[in-house]
Amino acid sequence: MRSLPIICGVLLCVHGAMAAGENSMPRIGVSASALRNMRASLSGPARKSLAGTITQTQQLKILRTDPSIAARLQQLGVGVETHPMGNDPWQSGITVAPLTPLFPANATYDSFRLSLQTRAAWLSPFSPLPSSSQNPPLLWLNVASNSDPLFWVEAKWPSTGVYLVTCFMKDLWPNSVAKPRFFKSGAGMQTAVSNVDSGGDRWTFVWEANNPQDLEDEVSVYPSESGFGFTCCCLSKVVISKIL
Repeated sequence: MRSLPIICGVLLCVHGAMAAGENSMPRIGVSASALRNMRASLSGPARKSLAGTITQTQQLKILRTDPSIAARLQQLGVGVETHPMGNDPWQSGITVAPLTPLFPANATYDSFRLSLQTRAAWLSPFSPLPSSSQNPPLLWLNVASNSDPLFWVEAKWPSTGVYLVTCFMKDLWPNSVAKPRFFKSGAGMQTAVSNVDSGGDRWTFVWEANNPQDLEDEVSVYPSESGFGFTCCCLSKVVISKIL
């Protein structure tokens, strides 16, 4: 698990790239003009969906469309509906987003529980973060190959258990049917279920924290296995809730 000092929660590596010079900057998967056109092509309905919310019950509804995951949830004893108890934010759902990348808010390196980080969120040192005037504020991600992570969430779980993770992210390649990949150290790629059959923008998967001696994890997100999808995409938020 990467343990780097958290400055505003998002690691953009802009200063280092500027200091090292133009020749050492990362390769860019598409040209700046092509990415501008892709950004502009993101429809109003797509933006509205990315700005939406999701509940535990909705997360489970998405997951249960996959028979194998539905069977796994049944084995774990997860009911069809959930009834979060009290005001526990881990049960009601915690959101980390480009402009609010830490939980809890204003956390320090010692006190953060969730941290959204990326090295893929800039085409130049002059536009590393989304504007707060965007609706929703989107992080535009671009990597040159499918071996480069788009982003990751460092998590310090409050206890062992089963967590539901939903990433609000959309591929910018036209008519894409690609799927992003979600990696867990020691367990490989995790199966994610989309909210729709193609062109999805809400990717939900089950994350099990089983070791009480090690409650720190890194939820890493990569482009599609083919390398032709999600090398250019946008991220709105990541929602995590504890189900068991």
